[in-house]
Amino acid sequence: MGLRRFDLLFYKGDSWIGKIIRGVTDSPYSHVAIVLDELHLAETDWRYPFQIRHLEYRPDEYDVFRLKETLSDLQKHRMQQFINEHLRTPYDLRQSLSNGLFILSQGRIHVMDAANKMNCCESAYKMYQTAWIELLPDRPKDFLPPGLLASSEKLSKIA
Repeated sequence: MGLRRFDLLFYKGDSWIGKIIRGVTDSPYSHVAIVLDELHLAETDWRYPFQIRHLEYRPDEYDVFRLKETLSDLQKHRMQQFINEHLRTPYDLRQSLSNGLFILSQGRIHVMDAANKMNCCESAYKMYQTAWIELLPDRPKDFLPPGLLASSEKLSKIA
């Protein structure tokens, strides 16, 4: 498949929580991780803080998206710096739960973002932002479910 550093791996979770996220967000994806190399990801979820983990997902459980434009050395440096600086950042469960409530309430309940925490989508989105890449230029930045992030016109599905 040829995974590249900073590709985004969108996971099609089939666990109870994955099914809830996919159902509520009407998306095939329940999670996103940042590819570091063929064997490693930077990711966070409700069970653990942002960290480097081994790629343990089966290829049929995920799709890979890649930025359409070529990253400069400076952009790559800033993205790696973002990852390094945010390792061990706690998971933002409040933001993830309020994303679901925002959808279920048809926008009447606002998304709540906890300071000094981030969920999987925030980590990927903010990493690209530090490299001056706005993946969703015309969308609200507080509401970031995986399917919305995957719909960015700046990304292309490669596998």
